[in-house]
Amino acid sequence: MLKSLDQKVVFINKRKEGFVVAQKESEHPATDLPLPAHIHFLYVQKEFEGRKIGSELMRCVISQFSLGTRINIVCEGQRRKSLFEKLGFQLLDNDNSSTTTFCMSINLVSLYQT
Repeated sequence: MLKSLDQKVVFINKRKEGFVVAQKESEHPATDLPLPAHIHFLYVQKEFEGRKIGSELMRCVISQFSLGTRINIVCEGQRRKSLFEKLGFQLLDNDNSSTTTFCMSINLVSLYQT
C-alpha cells in the first residue's frame, strides 16, 4: 500500500513483514527540478530478516520517485549499509568519526523505473 499526501509527498509501503516510509518535498516551483527525498524508516520484522524483504520494500518506494531525484538516508550498522550499497546508494562525505552511522545517497537512473 502506497499513500501520497499533498505538499510533502509521503510514501508508505506496509506489509506484515515490515514497512518503509519515505518523504519528498514537492518539485521546486521556480525550476521544476526534483528536490531530494528522504527515507525515514525501513523496518523488517526479525523473523523475516534475510529474505530480501527490505530490498523489495525499498525498490517499491524508489520506483515512485522521478528520474534525477536524489534519495538520502542515514543508517546504522554495517548490515544496513551493505543493503543500501546493494541498492546503489553511496556514502556521502563521511568524516570517518563513526563506524556505525552512515549518511548515504542515490541519484535515480532508469534502474528502478518501471
